[in-house]
Amino acid sequence: MAHPPPEIGHGGQNYGICTLLSADHMQAFTSHLKLLAFASFATATVLSGERPAQAILTYYIYERGSDVVIEANGSLLVPASSGATSCSGGNGRLNPGVGLLCTGAGTGSDMLRYNFGLQPTTTFGTGSAVNTADASGTRTLFNATIGVVALHSSYVSGSPIQGDAIFANSTLSGTFGITTTGLLGTWTLNGTQDTIQVIVGNPPASVPGPLPLLGAAAAFCYSRRLRRRVSLNRSASPSTTSISA
Repeated sequence: MAHPPPEIGHGGQNYGICTLLSADHMQAFTSHLKLLAFASFATATVLSGERPAQAILTYYIYERGSDVVIEANGSLLVPASSGATSCSGGNGRLNPGVGLLCTGAGTGSDMLRYNFGLQPTTTFGTGSAVNTADASGTRTLFNATIGVVALHSSYVSGSPIQGDAIFANSTLSGTFGITTTGLLGTWTLNGTQDTIQVIVGNPPASVPGPLPLLGAAAAFCYSRRLRRRVSLNRSASPSTTSISA
């Protein structure tokens, strides 16, 4: 059984890996992680003469306490972009009626879009769009109706994707009309073998990805920060979400 990285206290201070990977350290760590992921991808391509095994991006939609959370985990080896795009409403967004998800914070047309083949599943529920300002991590967009996934323009192909959006004081069925659980669908990125999945349910305790050792450390710390943010949301009285048409 895997154990989380140990944290060593001294003199009342915490010098665990999550402390070291916070704030400016986390930004630098993420940059190095992207470079390492890209280097691994390039090295594998040169040595094998072939494209590495397919990558998977999974969106999890689930309830945690009194909140609904979208969590994006995985990676994609993206083809050429079909242009710039944005997520209507700003940061996090969930519109089950058109199969749309957004994670991460951003503004304007700060993402590049990539097309995938359409599948029968184009909706996740009967609810309307809900926006939230409480979103962090990788900026992403997924739209099952028009067959588009988008990632922040700074995304390095093959590097880890970890983003979220938290909708305070919400429920899957009451707020979003989502009643089906489990795997809702799998879509394949055009010109690749890479896939995007949408699952209604909690993410596994350990989410696999490229560069397992570094990725596991980052995912562990990211998960802890997400739990702390959800806990803070529970104690806040008003919801930070707003409903749009």
